[in-house]
Amino acid sequence: MQVLELESVGKLAIKEIEAVKPARGEVLLKTLASGICGSETHAFHGNHALKIPPVIMGHEVCAEVIEAPAETNLKPGERVVVLPQKTCGKCKYCTEGVSNLCEDRIMLGTTNWQGSFADYFTAPKDTVFSLQDDVSSDVATLIEPFAVGVHAVRQSGLVEGETAMVLGSGAIGLLTILAAKVAGASKIFATDLKPINLATAQNIGADYAFNPKDVSVVDEIMKLTDGLGVQKAFLAVDGQVVVDQALHSLARRGTLTSIAMFSEDTTINLQRLKSFEQKIVGSLTYAEEDFITALEIANEQHTNMESLITHKFHLDEADEAFALINNNDPDTIRVLLVP
Repeated sequence: MQVLELESVGKLAIKEIEAVKPARGEVLLKTLASGICGSETHAFHGNHALKIPPVIMGHEVCAEVIEAPAETNLKPGERVVVLPQKTCGKCKYCTEGVSNLCEDRIMLGTTNWQGSFADYFTAPKDTVFSLQDDVSSDVATLIEPFAVGVHAVRQSGLVEGETAMVLGSGAIGLLTILAAKVAGASKIFATDLKPINLATAQNIGADYAFNPKDVSVVDEIMKLTDGLGVQKAFLAVDGQVVVDQALHSLARRGTLTSIAMFSEDTTINLQRLKSFEQKIVGSLTYAEEDFITALEIANEQHTNMESLITHKFHLDEADEAFALINNNDPDTIRVLLVP
């Protein structure tokens, strides 16, 4: 079978390898479409702890069932999505329902589990979920990153009627906007440097979208919230400047939720945090309940998600696909690879 391998830092290669075979309790899957995640571009540049070359990446995936264990309801030919993490099921975190914190967690598309940038891959039966017929295979690849946004909103404690702000409106930020909208946020603000992201943010649920190069984000937020600030803020892009924007846009007793991968240390004004009784929480991927929630919402909201898919390439065009992302192409949001 054909696979796309990150052969070394900055070097992708198409290779032919022996076809994978499912172990007991596993499903054999044929990749239909797979999204390129920010974590994979980090790995491309040598900045990911779990995706170390040589590795076959890919975890945002829609697939077709080829072979499934008899004890499942999965049928050959049906389309599915995959919760791309194997956990121990026994540790403190797994038993408490926060399996994303399992210390023995293995992610699809890392050294120990061949990813979906390939003709075929395998997954444990309990991680495979049937897909509704009217959700396209392309949109289905967004269910996994959507689960990241769903988890972040749950971590923040957002309740209906609260105001929210998402800093960084790439794919994860956009899907966090949708998750906040579905959760009942009364007003949502978004920031980004790319016009396509700002326009898509408003299409998917943001009431206001700002380019920090054009306006003072904090001034705009304060003006539009009568000086109160937002009750929930989400960091979906890294950098000291966005941390400062978020904290100074946050209301008293507000919560800042950090989703982004930070490549450098940042500083926090703890005196402001104390004086305003603000909170900062982290948000790491998702638990199973978030993935299932994302799948259920996508069944209803899939038409709103379609605009996030901007490009599609075959595996042997991966260099071009990664170049679009690495060069921050102005018309790019989410890029897919197909066998």
